[in-house]
Amino acid sequence: MHFMDKHKIQKALLGHIIEGISVVIITPLKSAYVSLCAKLEAYEECLIGFYPNSYFRLENEMRGMIVLTPQGISSQDIIYAFSDIDVLFYGLGGSLIETITIGSIVEVSSAVSTNGVTSPLVETGKFKSVVCGYSPCLLGDEAARYCNEAVLAGCHVVDMEVVACASAAIKNSVRFTSWLVVSDIPGKINFYDLNDNLKSNLSQSRSLIISEIEAYIDTLKYKNSRI
Repeated sequence: MHFMDKHKIQKALLGHIIEGISVVIITPLKSAYVSLCAKLEAYEECLIGFYPNSYFRLENEMRGMIVLTPQGISSQDIIYAFSDIDVLFYGLGGSLIETITIGSIVEVSSAVSTNGVTSPLVETGKFKSVVCGYSPCLLGDEAARYCNEAVLAGCHVVDMEVVACASAAIKNSVRFTSWLVVSDIPGKINFYDLNDNLKSNLSQSRSLIISEIEAYIDTLKYKNSRI
């Protein structure tokens, strides 16, 4: 791989060069980005790069960052802006097994690419551990094909971002963790066809995971304050 100037990547993707960062939260969900900015009392939002981003405070003059990434495989580009750092990804996923229902919150232990390469992730032990596969879309024959391939590879869930981000994290020495909220069951319950109970389950879990991310950041604040 050719040498990559991370400062140039940061400047282009984020609009500025980062300093004093020990943890990054990334999400392709705009509503989650807005909620996290409010919960973590984010400041200095930057909108001049490719991806909106904001700082939040930790301890010992360290700070974290929240980044709104695009949906899909291009979300992996942001991983190339970092090295030797903790990155927490929050997104939505589709369940491939009956025991993982809509509204379930899961933590990815490993991600399997379409060519069978497995990338391990960093786990916190907070949620049910799953193997994640890749699907680039939600509807139609292509979605069904990718989901079938993920099932054959032993995956429990699929999403559009985690596989690529996990692979990029290994290349960039990033400690990558992923939490997903299950929003559909491909081939059985579509994301656009949820009944009121399932909509309620999903909404509650999406609110809960924001609080869980806040709690996760609080543990990092305590950890850093003890150093």
